[in-house]
Amino acid sequence: MLHFRKFSRYSPSNEDEKEIEKKYKAIFYRSEDNQDWYTCISKFNNDTYKIKYDSNGIIVAISKDASSICPENGSIVEVELLPDNIDSLGNWQYSNGSIKLRNYTQDELIAHAYEHKKKLLSKANTVIMPLEDAVELDISTVQEITELTKWKHYRVLLNRIDCTTAPNIVWPEQPKE
Repeated sequence: MLHFRKFSRYSPSNEDEKEIEKKYKAIFYRSEDNQDWYTCISKFNNDTYKIKYDSNGIIVAISKDASSICPENGSIVEVELLPDNIDSLGNWQYSNGSIKLRNYTQDELIAHAYEHKKKLLSKANTVIMPLEDAVELDISTVQEITELTKWKHYRVLLNRIDCTTAPNIVWPEQPKE
């Protein structure tokens, strides 16, 4: 299986390629061992998967068609089989010849926890606001008052979450809508 590492842009020295670059605004890439991307494309087997991963090994593109992948600032490896449920959303990595679920750094886990907390708080606020309006206008039902109490309790618990303890966070259960 083929493996081309660390592609970067370059301007070709060949006059024909210079003309293509100028006329079509084409971008040329080459690997760390000076192999041109457009030449590399033809070397891949049509029945295999081509995976682009970044400098941290994070998989950012997957395709059977190598020409559909932009190699810039990445490496391309060819594989026959893919793990179930693989995606190119940053959840998988390529390391030492194998594909595995990504190991997140502590800082990344904390950042994900803050994002998750933010989304949950936004949802809680969206539910709480009209319930508060009903109470404030003295037109709330008993059910709305009960829901408001549950959602406010939930919001307080969310606000108490210490995201720096990720991934060991026990998220409170969201009230039923």
